[in-house]
Amino acid sequence: MDYVDVVVHVFQKHVREYYDLEGLWGGDAKTTMVESTY
Repeated sequence: MDYVDVVVHVFQKHVREYYDLEGLWGGDAKTTMVESTY
């Protein structure tokens, strides 16, 4: 998703490791989302 100044990438773990976006864009804030049930 692209919200002009904010880009959100949602990957499965193995795909995220393959593309290694953190290595490419290192130094930026990393946020981990945890699913919760209501």
